[in-house]
Amino acid sequence: MQQSPQMADIVTGIMVLLLIAVVVLAISRKLKLPFTVVLVVAGIGLSILSNAHPGVLPALHNLEISSSLILYVFLPTLIFEAAFNLDVRELQDNIGSVLALAVPGLLLSTGIIGLIVHFTTSIPMPAALLLGAILSATDPVAVIAAFRRLGAPLRLTVLVEGESLFNDATSVVLSRIILAVVLGGVVSGRVVAKGALDFVLVFVGGLFVGWVLGFIAGYTISKIENHFIEITLTTILAYVSYLFAEQTLHVSGIMATIAAGLTMGGWGRTKISTPVRDYLEHFWEYIAFLANALIFLMVGLGINLTALKGALGPLIWVVVALLLSRAAVIYGLMPFVKRLPKAEHLSRAYQAVIFWGGLRGAIALAIVLSLPAFQYRETFVALVTGAVLFTLIVQGLTIEPLVRVLGLDRLPLADKLVRLEEDFAAKQHALNRLPDVLGNAKFSSTVAARLQTEYETTLARIKAEIEDLHKQELGDDNQKRSLLFLRGLSEEKTLYINLFNKGLLTERAFTQLLLSLERLAECASNNEEFEDFKQYHSFSLKLERWMEGFSFIPSKGKQFRLNRIAIEYEVARAVLQSSKRVLDTLDSLARIESTPPAIVYQVRCSFEKKYETAKQTATDLASKYPEIVNQIQEKLARQLLRIAETETNGIQP
Repeated sequence: MQQSPQMADIVTGIMVLLLIAVVVLAISRKLKLPFTVVLVVAGIGLSILSNAHPGVLPALHNLEISSSLILYVFLPTLIFEAAFNLDVRELQDNIGSVLALAVPGLLLSTGIIGLIVHFTTSIPMPAALLLGAILSATDPVAVIAAFRRLGAPLRLTVLVEGESLFNDATSVVLSRIILAVVLGGVVSGRVVAKGALDFVLVFVGGLFVGWVLGFIAGYTISKIENHFIEITLTTILAYVSYLFAEQTLHVSGIMATIAAGLTMGGWGRTKISTPVRDYLEHFWEYIAFLANALIFLMVGLGINLTALKGALGPLIWVVVALLLSRAAVIYGLMPFVKRLPKAEHLSRAYQAVIFWGGLRGAIALAIVLSLPAFQYRETFVALVTGAVLFTLIVQGLTIEPLVRVLGLDRLPLADKLVRLEEDFAAKQHALNRLPDVLGNAKFSSTVAARLQTEYETTLARIKAEIEDLHKQELGDDNQKRSLLFLRGLSEEKTLYINLFNKGLLTERAFTQLLLSLERLAECASNNEEFEDFKQYHSFSLKLERWMEGFSFIPSKGKQFRLNRIAIEYEVARAVLQSSKRVLDTLDSLARIESTPPAIVYQVRCSFEKKYETAKQTATDLASKYPEIVNQIQEKLARQLLRIAETETNGIQP
């Protein structure tokens, strides 16, 4: 069988790139440098070496990055992974700021870049606006990696990553509309109005397509218990949402993939079976690593230093335009945005990091490489490549020091305490097990004494650190009370997750409980009153209650009522267990955190009230609807027996 030399060369080239990426990853971690920046630099070095000595790395000589490769192979993976792992709750809380940066912010950026480029170069205004739209797409891969390494605030990460996700789609759609104007050579009010309408339809249409496909995929996965099928379906969802929206319906494929990823990462996450859930995150993280590694190495390989040198004059103005437009969006637009719903105030430190973290990358390159042949195509390729290179190297290498200088790498007090408490609890558990472990292994008393002393010293040090944090950073009793209350809610959440993973809590009850915890946590974080433990109901349950009362089919109304009662009993039973658990562990939590007794008493009263309310609710439902409650209890008992059987056989449920 004859093999294609070209295909063999391509496969060999990709394997060489992946091997280089692994080496670069090790070096970047050793030197504490952004991985993607080092990849680009390595790619440039490889390009110089390959061009000077084609025989040294022949597999790389003919490798080049193309718009189709980025848009149809790499982009769905990167977009879906980012959306799937994005904190949906945090995104909802900051959606006003994210959309303001992604849509009006990108339009403003496009206009400013276009004006500066037009008046400082010989490029006409329509073409300059096209360049502005291309360069307004941000790529925060290097920035997000730095945030995760430094432990930057979650809100800052969501703002930067959320903006990038949505403005990628905005940039692609806007570029296509402006390109049509450039190629047509006619600008009129009718053309502008049609372009604006097309923009809205393509943008919103993509969101709707991705949302629908995400729900279909989530529902399908919920009916399947096969690891390979579940993982494969998420992979299919990432690419089908993009291709179906882009090629069949001619709406935004990026927006479709974003919506599909957010749907699966939020609502759909509970549909995925427990053993697959954690692995799926690692799977997509690895796939995104491969895509980023290949993209940025190939970007470096494809940089033409001669063309960059020839376009140096206009490139300087392009970089100036990039920085000025970014400053105008962040410092000029955001003060007005904070007045909108779902748009919280951004501190100066946040604004500075978002401004400097506006790197350009794969999307801008994909758009410019996909341009058809016209007068300024080659000039645009050189300018965009140079701008991408500038932001990656200059801003990418300095974003981490900026985060440190602004103090955004310091963990919030609650996170510091949680980490210390987890460490304390783990070491305390090990110390308690020490006699059994050493006794069974027949270690000498000298070894036992040395280890016991070591662990006791470590526990004393952690305890002292916790006390110091309380003295230095917890000013008033309200903060201490809120912190202890949040720790109690964290214990509840841990129990709910455990019950859900074991099949002792249905998905709808689990979602309902998490929603209630989120609302209570918000109150506690803002030092608001959280004595009222009323249950916050999800949209689906509210809809079901409405349909129960207005259903024209009696059997359907009865079914809605039975479902509602079952969920309410499940919720009450779970709250009863969780509040009891918190009450049992409250003293130890308070002791770890050195909380004054008066505050412990207040929090205890709150959870006792919650316990009694849940107990009364469960009792009332059991007496009023005994058949429904008996069915639920029998189902739970059978599940507990199944768990006992699997544990006896040495199999985890």
